[in-house]
Amino acid sequence: MDEMKVQEIYVMQGEECRIDKASEGILNESHVVVGPAKIVVANGHFVSKEEVTMEERFELVAAAIKGLKRHQWSRITQHIDMTYNSKAADVRIDDSELLKINLQKEFGLISPSKAIEAFKKAAEESQKEK
Repeated sequence: MDEMKVQEIYVMQGEECRIDKASEGILNESHVVVGPAKIVVANGHFVSKEEVTMEERFELVAAAIKGLKRHQWSRITQHIDMTYNSKAADVRIDDSELLKINLQKEFGLISPSKAIEAFKKAAEESQKEK
């Protein structure tokens, strides 16, 4: 009996992976998977696709950075931060009252209970506007 060969393939966020199955030169099946996803292939057959869990993401990151020097890691995180910052550049604060309450709470200018009351009031007013 042939040994079962199982392979896990990770498809990163926004990437695509196409799996084709052919026999005797004729395409029988085709699967296109968009990441983030984990694909399981057993003996060359597409078995399943599932969302990548946070634990699996941690494992992938840990494996990817193993052996990196500090300056290499710094360069990677710099580019990750730049990407997030460029995406966030279009984000605008649409509720300045909520920001004000958060800042007052953060700097101890109002108590947590007063902050909760203010949050509730701001949420009610926001619902009225809609």
